[in-house]
Amino acid sequence: MEHSTGGLDKRTCEDYDPAVEWSHTDDTDTVMISLPGFKKEELRVQVDNLGYLRVHGQRPAAAGGSSSNWIRVQKRFTLPDNCDIDGIRSKFANDTLTVTLPKKKSHPSPPDGSAPEPQEDDEEEEEKPGGGRRPIRWLLVTVAAAFFVGIAAYVAWRKLTSSCAGAGAGAGDHGPGELAGAGSYVREM
Repeated sequence: MEHSTGGLDKRTCEDYDPAVEWSHTDDTDTVMISLPGFKKEELRVQVDNLGYLRVHGQRPAAAGGSSSNWIRVQKRFTLPDNCDIDGIRSKFANDTLTVTLPKKKSHPSPPDGSAPEPQEDDEEEEEKPGGGRRPIRWLLVTVAAAFFVGIAAYVAWRKLTSSCAGAGAGAGDHGPGELAGAGSYVREM
């Protein structure tokens, strides 16, 4: 698929769909993405607050870089539920981007099989269906999360409907589907 970015820069981008391979161990999940012809400086690996790992980048189609034809890659993966986001690492070597997704350490139960003592919470509680009790904090966190997800979805929808130009238009521009702005957090790896 080809896209032309508006403005002075008349780039034509061809989307590249790379080969992706996942591997799993007890401690980590690893995703390997084959990106022949790309350089480390042409790629970005980001994690957002919605639970996605994003890999994107672009490079000139010709070796010299003087052509207006570019090759673009955009991949988005849902992070596993047990992923330790702070431990994610990426490495680019031999035309392959390797992203390591460490798993959260589970806390083993005591050897005697007894459960840990529950800690008392001084917060007000609300009645939940089925007779149990739930802290008010849970309700507040749920409402706040729904609010930010709604804002992020609205921002994404506005970006998609207002511009289909995409990557490469300028330093502050964001491509379709990139959730930058109110209610989103993106951390570059």
